[in-house]
Amino acid sequence: MSAASLLCVILLAIAKAKVTSKSYIKTTLQYVAIGVAASCLSYVTGKYVRKLLEKLGWITDSNSPSSHYGVVGKGSSFSRMLGRKASRDAYLYY
Repeated sequence: MSAASLLCVILLAIAKAKVTSKSYIKTTLQYVAIGVAASCLSYVTGKYVRKLLEKLGWITDSNSPSSHYGVVGKGSSFSRMLGRKASRDAYLYY
């Protein structure tokens, strides 16, 4: 998935360099660096958010099978907090 994103960033950077008459290599490297930095930042932020949600008890341990259903999984504490059980259809889309 990340390879496809990186390829898209490279192609868009090359297209922008062609349209704006800038250096292909410089423009491509700038956009690839921005893309990689944004990807890393997103990954780290996701890890911290997951830890926070596990600490608050809104999701279960990441190793359990029920964690594949996410925050609104069937019988999750988030569903109980809202005062209702998650229906089967509610977590099929996550």
